[in-house]
Amino acid sequence: MRANWAVMFVFLFIVLMRPTFLTLYIATYDLWTSPVISISGYKYYIVLVDDYSHYSWTFLLRAKSDAFPTLRHFFAWVSTQFGLTIKVVQCDNGREFDNSTSRAFFLSHGVQLRMSCPYTSSQNGKAERMIRTTNDTVRTLLLQASLPACFWAESLHTSRYLLNRLPSATCPAPRPHHALFGTPPRDDHLRVFGCACYTNTTATAPHKLAPRSTLCVFLGYSPDHKGYRCYDLTSDRVLISRHVVFDKSVFPFSTTDATNSTPELDLSSVFPTNPMVEPPL
Repeated sequence: MRANWAVMFVFLFIVLMRPTFLTLYIATYDLWTSPVISISGYKYYIVLVDDYSHYSWTFLLRAKSDAFPTLRHFFAWVSTQFGLTIKVVQCDNGREFDNSTSRAFFLSHGVQLRMSCPYTSSQNGKAERMIRTTNDTVRTLLLQASLPACFWAESLHTSRYLLNRLPSATCPAPRPHHALFGTPPRDDHLRVFGCACYTNTTATAPHKLAPRSTLCVFLGYSPDHKGYRCYDLTSDRVLISRHVVFDKSVFPFSTTDATNSTPELDLSSVFPTNPMVEPPL
């Protein structure tokens, strides 16, 4: 018996194939902390994964205390948009998920709460792997566009948008978007993240001889509009427009001047805290 005090091993995990056959029956989620505060003031994000379709949602947070209100709003959104009720939630042992308020909510809605053991993140492997895949995509988009790390929230939104449209071997349909919504997504509107783009500014031109477009940086897709989000380098504003011309061979932030003059811009109105889902294009 004393030998067990000196030497102890971690038991191997046996993978049990228990597939889910219903959409949004089991929701797996986890929280990630960024080492850099985004230019819009976000420090954390939650990822939620549908166990059946492998469709994922990400929600930006300024504080961990916003985690449960975000989860509660997600439950209401699922009920309204899909007419479904999440039956089981899987998460880690974090206090932002395991508290009296969240347990009372799950109990009143008849939701089963499943948590991983302390210091055993492997039991929440699906959400952990999704965070790793998402962060790899966020990092890749930032590096290839030479964007500063403080733009990680904008890259996160685009990464999630793309990952839900990419083929997945574990998805019951060719793509997670197809498995959740029942129709294949369109790809003809996708553009290169961080590239140069020119937004039509005819409606806001001061006079008839003023330029009809302005140089911007493409930051992704608007969840509330059928248009693109473009960062205007001149006015330090984010413009949303569908009239955009792209130059995918040019990345404005790859120059030294653009990188050193990163603006302090509040994009909270453009990148909402709870972008539930983008319209299926």
